[in-house]
Amino acid sequence: MILAVAFAIVGLLSLAAILATAFVQGTVWPGFVLASYFCLPTAFLLMVALVVWSVIGRRRT
Repeated sequence: MILAVAFAIVGLLSLAAILATAFVQGTVWPGFVLASYFCLPTAFLLMVALVVWSVIGRRRT
């Protein structure tokens, strides 16, 4: 869960950096784009996996 939250925070911060850079009409660093492309979907998949794992765990008890 901590890893999913960490990926989400990194992805959202990089997305905010992209938007702030675009607002001041600067050049966006490709690392921010790469981080937002990979961190946000990874965080989403990890959170879905946690929900599925929780449902499976509750059905066994």
